[in-house]
Amino acid sequence: MELVEQQVNERIAKHLQKPLPIKQLIVGILLELVPISEQHIVEMQVWLEFVSYKLRSGEPTEDSILRGIHKVFAYLQQENLLKEEIVVQDEIDHLHAFIDGLALHVLMGFVAMDKKRLYCLIEKEIDKIIKA
Repeated sequence: MELVEQQVNERIAKHLQKPLPIKQLIVGILLELVPISEQHIVEMQVWLEFVSYKLRSGEPTEDSILRGIHKVFAYLQQENLLKEEIVVQDEIDHLHAFIDGLALHVLMGFVAMDKKRLYCLIEKEIDKIIKA
């Protein structure tokens, strides 16, 4: 599992080095958390096995996806980029569930592994929380 997290973190770090508009940057980072390639599928399968094992064994598990989403929101708050009317914790929970569900649905074949479409779906969610 550590190798999977390391690979994802390396890809995210590459995004952070790009001089992109904030929305593109965030969508690109979140896109790394859903299966958009064969490598992503393998990583997602490893992650699911790890989480399943933790649940069966009763061991507490730390959710690195949730941790990453918290970091995104902390940055957006710090830069005053969030819409005024949102409830931050509700939006964190919503985005976390959305990314997890999207990733699972892609893995199960319910949603096509189409990078452009997945980008657009994530972008729609980000548009709901950040200022225009």
